[in-house]
Amino acid sequence: MNAQIFDVTHTTVYDYRAPVAVSHHLMRLTPRALPRQRVLEHGIEVQPTPTATNLRVDYFGNDVTFANNATLGGHVSVGDGVFIGGLSAVHQFARIGEGAMIAGITGVPGDIIPFGFARGSYAELVGINVVGMKRRGFTRDDMRRLRRANIELFGGPGTFPERVEAAARKYAGDPIVSKVIAFIQQGKTRALVQPARGLIPEDSGSA
Repeated sequence: MNAQIFDVTHTTVYDYRAPVAVSHHLMRLTPRALPRQRVLEHGIEVQPTPTATNLRVDYFGNDVTFANNATLGGHVSVGDGVFIGGLSAVHQFARIGEGAMIAGITGVPGDIIPFGFARGSYAELVGINVVGMKRRGFTRDDMRRLRRANIELFGGPGTFPERVEAAARKYAGDPIVSKVIAFIQQGKTRALVQPARGLIPEDSGSA
C-alpha cells in the first residue's frame, strides 16, 4: 500500500455566558507515532494564550497538554519553569524570572526575580520557590545560598544598587545567584517586586 499524507485540523470553541477569569483544559490532541503512522508536523494553538502549559504522557502513551489561563498584560516576559496561580494578573512589560512562583489571586505590578515566590493582592516577595527548585534538581545548599543572597540583596545595609554591586562581587562564581543579579541589572521598565518591610521569608515549601 502506498504511503498517504493527511493534513488534519481540529477546532474546539467554548462560548461562555459571562467572562471567565480562569479555566483549565486537558487536551489529548497530539497524534501518536506508531509503526504505520509517522507524525511530520503538529501544533496546538490556544486563544487567549495560556499562562502555562504542561506536557506529559498518560498511562496509555498519549501526549497530554495541560493549559492554565490567567491574565498577562502586553509585552510580559515569562521565564522557563514559571508557575502562575489562577486568578492572578501580571502588569504589562513586567518580567517573571526563571523558576518563579506566583500564588493564586495575586496582582503582579512589576518584575519578579528568578526562583522568587510572590503572593498578595499587590504582590510581595515572600521567599524562594522551594518546591519548584526541588523538582528541578537543585540541592538544599543551592537553596540556602540563594536565600542568603536574597536577604543580603533586599535587607542588607546600604542602598539597593550598592547591595546589588556587593552581591555581584561576592557571588561572581555562583551560577544560581548570578542569574538573579543579572536579572536585576537588566531591568529597565518595571520596578522589582520586593518583600514587605520586616517580612520574614516563608518560601513555597521547606528546604
